[in-house]
Amino acid sequence: MIGPTAYVATHGGGSIKGLELCSHIPPVNSLIFAMSALPPVSLGFHLQNRTYFPRAIDLPELGYDEDETMRFFSGPRKDPLPYLYRTFRTDKRIHWCFLGDLAPSLIRGLIGLRAHGETLPFDIVTGPANWEDDRRSLLPQILPRLKEGYCIALMYAQRTYNFNLAVERAEMIKIFPFSLDKLQALLRRINSPLSEACLECGTPATQVCSRCKSGPYCSRSCQVSNWKNKHKQECAVVEQLMEWSSMDWSTYDSDRMPL
Repeated sequence: MIGPTAYVATHGGGSIKGLELCSHIPPVNSLIFAMSALPPVSLGFHLQNRTYFPRAIDLPELGYDEDETMRFFSGPRKDPLPYLYRTFRTDKRIHWCFLGDLAPSLIRGLIGLRAHGETLPFDIVTGPANWEDDRRSLLPQILPRLKEGYCIALMYAQRTYNFNLAVERAEMIKIFPFSLDKLQALLRRINSPLSEACLECGTPATQVCSRCKSGPYCSRSCQVSNWKNKHKQECAVVEQLMEWSSMDWSTYDSDRMPL
């Protein structure tokens, strides 16, 4: 049974803009992790918004009340010695999500995530926040779904004192079968006027996908053909992006699990 706390734990050497990492060699079953660096965009909902899609180094630190942490929560925590317990806070102020791409590793046999031009090894474990020995790896459960070029999302992710990434529950982890760039392209398509051309043959469309409302088709046969060849993977991702687009990220109401 998956415990109440899931972590993305970093291993390996190197640094990210002042973020010092451990120097030991990662285990063979690790993944390589890094944060995606995208150009800023100023208007509308977008995945480059660093307020709601922050870099790992900008995430709130578990168990501490730094000034930059306060934008994520309603106020200073009341724990007498929070740094001893490293517990998750429930008084969230906004919604946020960490995104990263799975990228090739420099270490043979490993997968990685790319960001800031660096690669960092990581593992995903679950267990109490303050006892290293009680953590269990979630990697065997999700490894079959991890492939190079995929994007991973961590809702309400936080940093630990040793620069790991943490989420409260495993259900807050979402793996997309596309890269972050592809997610951006799909989001641009969602935000653009719906094309009048069938996605399969290019003739005038008369219907759309009933699930995501973003795929125009001229006939049932074209829809079935495009579903098998392309839209089957896109549909659920588009649905998630539309859900995110409709959210008010600036005001927390309840935890929003990935679809």
